[in-house]
Amino acid sequence: MNIKRTRKMTDRGLINAPRMLLGMTVLILALIFSGASAFAQSQEPPQPKPSADLGDAPDSTNHHGMNNTAYPGVPGRFPTVFEGTPAGEGRGPIHHHPRVVWLGDKVSLENEADIGPDEEMDAGGNPINNILAKGVNNANNDRGDDGWLNRNVVLADCQQATLKVRVRKDPVAAANMKQVFLNVWIDGNRDGDWADLGTCPQNQTSNEWIVRNFAVDLTSFSGDFQDIEVKTLLVSNAKPDVPAWMRFTLSDEQAVLMPVDPTKPGISPLADGRGPDNGFNIGETEDYLYLPKQVDQIRPDFGDAPDSTNHYGLTNPAYPATSTAGRFPSVWEGTPAGQPSGPMHANPYNS
Repeated sequence: MNIKRTRKMTDRGLINAPRMLLGMTVLILALIFSGASAFAQSQEPPQPKPSADLGDAPDSTNHHGMNNTAYPGVPGRFPTVFEGTPAGEGRGPIHHHPRVVWLGDKVSLENEADIGPDEEMDAGGNPINNILAKGVNNANNDRGDDGWLNRNVVLADCQQATLKVRVRKDPVAAANMKQVFLNVWIDGNRDGDWADLGTCPQNQTSNEWIVRNFAVDLTSFSGDFQDIEVKTLLVSNAKPDVPAWMRFTLSDEQAVLMPVDPTKPGISPLADGRGPDNGFNIGETEDYLYLPKQVDQIRPDFGDAPDSTNHYGLTNPAYPATSTAGRFPSVWEGTPAGQPSGPMHANPYNS
């Protein structure tokens, strides 16, 4: 009996040996491939640090294929995104070395308007892109826009206005530079671009491109910055009580013109806020949502229901005299993974 049992066990071992060998082979291969995968991941180059500057006006020609709303029912078609722009559309202006000469006192850095790393972070430590932050239909997220000093100026239709702008330079990096150019646009008819002209009395023309290649003399600066006053052309502002997107671009080159429109003979080509194919070397682009008679730039609106996923880590009671934590999505930035962000209305005056 013992001999038979031994033979049976031996036979079973011989029968199972190929299975055991196959299992060990699969395990070894799995370990090899997992190690190779981990090695490959460790060898992936790190994301480049943000080093350029772009605008933050709504651009529906973005990498996400999303309509980026300029006004209710009007998609933004402002040239903001630089890479991957569809044929026939203008590239957004990118400034490769913005901290040589720039607008205002600060400039935030990013490598693209709607994707990739951004220098600015929300309260949760997450990067915020200039437009479509968190993959949501939004814009106006650049927090370094501070060069336009008199945002309460009235921009009346068919009238000129004076804009006050701060230009700052790095005294070392810009030591050999003599001048840069300032251009300003306003979406006068609220159609989501800066490509139009308007009509005024006495056969005059109003403009969305309201400041054209204004030369800023860097050699005249008495210090690191200069506050300058710039006279506009006749402004196109057909809907003065409705917010309008504006762009201020400071650059080492003059504004890039749109292609000639064969359907409009005799009309000189205009600039619509786009940048050159290779980008600007220096400067900065700042975009604003302008509302007449409002001193500060338009700010977003949020809800105020109790939300315990807040920046302070506090339990926000849903009801008085209860321990029930409010879990209503109200906080927008820094929401923990898996939790919904609160609603953010970028343009509350439009509704």
